[in-house]
Amino acid sequence: PKGEKVLQGRQTTLSTGAQILSGRGGQILAKEESKVQITAGKGVYKMSLTDGRLRFTVPKLEAGFVFEVETDLAVVTVKGTVFEVTMSRDGFSVEVFEGAVACAHAGGAQDVKAGEKFSIPRSTRKGPAPAGGSAVVAPAPMAKPAQNGGEKRPAPAPADAAARPADEDTA
Repeated sequence: PKGEKVLQGRQTTLSTGAQILSGRGGQILAKEESKVQITAGKGVYKMSLTDGRLRFTVPKLEAGFVFEVETDLAVVTVKGTVFEVTMSRDGFSVEVFEGAVACAHAGGAQDVKAGEKFSIPRSTRKGPAPAGGSAVVAPAPMAKPAQNGGEKRPAPAPADAAARPADEDTA
């Protein structure tokens, strides 16, 4: 619903289709119901995704600015791109549509580029996937993200803007 508040530091459930916008030309879109928590500070914007799927459109970041998406299986560091992160009972995946992201996980680190998808299946035991090859990088189907009629949408706010008490989505 339009106008849902996303409060910094609090677990929030975003409805399918909910959007978080910023004045810097980027957007976060909930592709399915998603549980998130946002923390931000000077030069840092972090989103924790515990369940769900989010598509991020992030413009090129200023030098020294950090934008991360954390799950219990991996941390995705953004450089300015369009990508999707999924976290479910089956595991973790990041699919990159434009640009590239760095993905750190228990087995190491992996750069994921446009057209690639990186997955970590959740093992039957609790906790992160074991090191040593359980993660898979594969070419992703080349689907283009929705362009909303070609109109550019705002991106996640820079740390100073994201640190305000509440952000809105415009679902």
